[in-house]
Amino acid sequence: MRYDIWNSSAPAKFIRTGTVKKDTYTSNEYMLLTLTSRIAEGTTGVAHTARLEILANGRVYNLEVIVKLAFSSKQVRRLQHEHTIYMHLTANGVEEGIPQVFGLFEDVKAEATALIMSPAGKCLLQKPVSELSEGA
Repeated sequence: MRYDIWNSSAPAKFIRTGTVKKDTYTSNEYMLLTLTSRIAEGTTGVAHTARLEILANGRVYNLEVIVKLAFSSKQVRRLQHEHTIYMHLTANGVEEGIPQVFGLFEDVKAEATALIMSPAGKCLLQKPVSELSEGA
């Protein structure tokens, strides 16, 4: 993983939370996540656009996604809470304006956690002030 202060030539191993950690994975048990640009930094970590490549049923699928990375224990707790909220809303039939969550993933060796989800619109920091007025 090469990100901020982390500079390793070895790929990072992130696993979906709640799954059993393994030392090795087969060629059909992977996904490749490439960060493409930084969107913003907040209390839950740093948000990025990314390209997600998944091998499933012998085919490779590519998706444009949003990734939030958390590194401190406080950020990780907040990101876990955000994930819980998305899961609660989805389980109760709320769909509009809610991103599709692909999962919450933990780095096997570092303290990093990643929330991977579909884009759900523009970041408020990227919108013109005129679009943020009341009733808009």
